[in-house]
Amino acid sequence: MLLQVDTQSEFRKHYGPIVKITNRYGSPAGQTVFSYRGLIDLSRMGAGSQQALYALSDLKNLFPLKKGARQSRSSL
Repeated sequence: MLLQVDTQSEFRKHYGPIVKITNRYGSPAGQTVFSYRGLIDLSRMGAGSQQALYALSDLKNLFPLKKGARQSRSSL
């Protein structure tokens, strides 16, 4: 859990490599983010808006991350 004045973020394992992040900004109504391994946002839902991102390839091919590694768009 991360805390800052009037801001709270809670990270919980959700399903498989998906992490559920709940952000509260000084009120009970907050924002929920689902991310792949906590690094790549897949969806973001809040009181005023919703956003979903769809990967064009399998994200598991990006991991494990290696220092200096490069991934070309054509191989995704």
